[in-house]
Amino acid sequence: MLKSGIFNTGDLVTIKIEGVEHWPGTVKWCVGQEAGIAFDRPFYPAVFDAIVAIHKDHGPDAAQ
Repeated sequence: MLKSGIFNTGDLVTIKIEGVEHWPGTVKWCVGQEAGIAFDRPFYPAVFDAIVAIHKDHGPDAAQ
């Protein structure tokens, strides 16, 4: 089992994204302080686009 911060592979998680309902998934990988989540259902394209638009200034390249 790999660990990243507070997550372990196989952990069940539910995320709440601003402007979107709660989205459940499972942690699939951990590298350092990052973890990848496989969501239980896909994001519809319009929902994904809304998430990107809402959070475009919060990504890893935002403060550069």
